[in-house]
This record gives sequence, C-alpha cells and structure tokens, in this order.
Amino acid sequence: MKNAIGYDEMKKKVLFFLQSGVGGAERVTVTIGKNLDKEKFEAVFCLVGKTDQNLDIEHFIPHGYSVLRLPQIRGFKLLYALMNAVKKEKPDVVFSSIMYVNTKLLACSIFFPKIKFIVRNNNYLYTLTKSQKLFLKLFYRFADVIIAQTDEMANELIEQLNLPRCKVFALQNPVDKQTIDSKKDVLCPFDKVGKRIYVASGRFFPVKGFDILMKAFKMVYDKMPNSELYVVGKNTENCEDHFKKVVALAESLKIRNAVHFEGFQTNPYKYVKNADCFVLSSRNEGLPNVLIEALYLGTPVAATTCIPVISRIVDEGKNGFLAESENPESLAKAMMNAVELGRVTSNFQSAAMMEFQKIFEA
Repeated sequence: MKNAIGYDEMKKKVLFFLQSGVGGAERVTVTIGKNLDKEKFEAVFCLVGKTDQNLDIEHFIPHGYSVLRLPQIRGFKLLYALMNAVKKEKPDVVFSSIMYVNTKLLACSIFFPKIKFIVRNNNYLYTLTKSQKLFLKLFYRFADVIIAQTDEMANELIEQLNLPRCKVFALQNPVDKQTIDSKKDVLCPFDKVGKRIYVASGRFFPVKGFDILMKAFKMVYDKMPNSELYVVGKNTENCEDHFKKVVALAESLKIRNAVHFEGFQTNPYKYVKNADCFVLSSRNEGLPNVLIEALYLGTPVAATTCIPVISRIVDEGKNGFLAESENPESLAKAMMNAVELGRVTSNFQSAAMMEFQKIFEA
C-alpha cells in the first residue's frame, strides 16, 4: 500500500549494525542486507568504530544505501549511542553480527518492544572468557532470533546459554556471488609462468595461524622452489605487532623472497581465482567465508580442521586436502597435494538468501 507521495507503507525497515572494518562478519552482514528484496525491505547500515578510509566496509556497500556511523566508543557510551540510533531510525527490525554489540542492543531491546531484534553469533563460546559468556547468557534470551553459522554453534548456544531451540537457527554464511563475479575477472596480480602460487587471506591476528603457514610454506619451498605465497589482509593498526612477527619469521626461515604480503585489498578475489591453491591455516574460525569463496572460484584448498564444518566443506582429494591444526608439516603436505588438483568444484551448500529473508519477514 502506498501513500500520497508513493512511499510503500508495507516496506519493512531493517537497521544493520556492523563494525567499520572489513572482516567476515561485516561482509556477511552487507551481503544479507543488500540482497533483501528491495520491494519489501529498506536496508540501512550503521557502522560502529573508525577505521582507515582504505580499509572500510563501506567499500562493499553498494551506492544508494543509507550509511550511518557511530564513533569508536565502548561501555555505557556505546549502549547510549546504539539506543539513540534505534530511536532515531525507528526500524522494524534490528540486526547485528558483532557479539559485543549484540549484547548491548539486546540490553536496550526492552525499550523497543515493537522492534524485532535478530543477532548473528560470529564465534564459538569456547573461544570466549567467562565474563563474555556471562553477558551472552544474560542478554541473548532477549533476542527474537539468534543465527548460528553451523549446527555445532547452534547446539552450543542452546545448551550452554539455556536458549529455547525455537529461537536459534543454523544458517551457513551466504556467498556474495554478485560481488565475486563482478571482481574476479580482472588482470592476474602475479606472474604465474613456471610457478606454483599459494594464496592466504585474513587479518594478521594470531588466530589466523600465519606463523604456522610460514613454517609450512618453508617445507613446501624446500621441495618446490618454484613456489610463491601471497598473503592478502589487513596488517596495520591492532594487527601490526603480529604482522611484524610473521615477517620476521619469514626472514629467519629464508623464504622472505618468495612470500608477498599484499595488505588489505578491496578485491581479494583476483588473487584467489588465479592461485593454484588457497590456504587456510587458522587455529579457529566461526565459518570461514574465504574457504567457501575459494571453492566457488574453483581454486583447490589446503585447510586446517580447526572446526568440524571444514571437513564438510572440503571434499578431500577432490577439491582440497585437510591438515591437522597447529601442525605445519601436515599443512605443508596438504598444500603440496592440493596444487596437483587443478580447477575444482564445490558441493557445499551455503544458506540461500531466501532463508534469511524468511526470518526478517516473520
């Protein structure tokens, strides 16, 4: 139904909260928001925190969407800012994928009884401190819907936080095929002639295991000296100290000339598509978007089995090889096997956008 000026009064307004930096949770949130039916929903993005202009998630938000910003604040100041944003925008639905924001939004949800609050959990509870888990236990019960990335994560939330099963939905991250397809077919960023190219991607946090990757690549390089490794990901600000340690490790292993640290890239897909192998060396993940995207692009993978779902994503021997976590030798073996596969296909089924839309519509 439209009013006199043509505004669709039946269209639902969804206010998406996400961090301003570029990470898996942020990109998934944008993918969900921009793929909602525009005839039924109005998506507004609220970016929390500040970041370098070149490392901003706004690069992934299409033109035409409203983008709000909140400063880099914590505690009660953030709670107050979130409440004001909700009050000002008057959405029908609030969505957040950031756990420290989730709890604060749910704390103020009691003041907005007519608004539906949906939170997406971006990590497993065993990775959290006791106080962090306590906050989730206190406030997640106020959510209308809680989205988990895997069945294991859903069961963990239900059992450890005593949540009703009817509130928790396990939905794998959707693949942003539109963005990937628009960016993948650009000029190859490296010289492949006579070389075996490995690519890894992620922020330079210890959890990503890039130190393990350097040790594994050293073993690969010793046996296959035509190998090169490209690491794409943020290495500044709060990542800088660990980045320096990884670079120093590459130098001490005498592989620095074959390892290329590319920094943050708005188009990582050109690296992944043109690689002979994508490597996931993580110590822990929620659900690794980069692994799913690599297989979508047809690139074989070598991945640590840091969470159970990875064994379901990778069809070993057909589109990649698995490695033990914290085991450079196991990862090196997987890397050397994976480059022999050539182009591959994936049978892993991510959640369809319609599954997310049904939750917003209900």
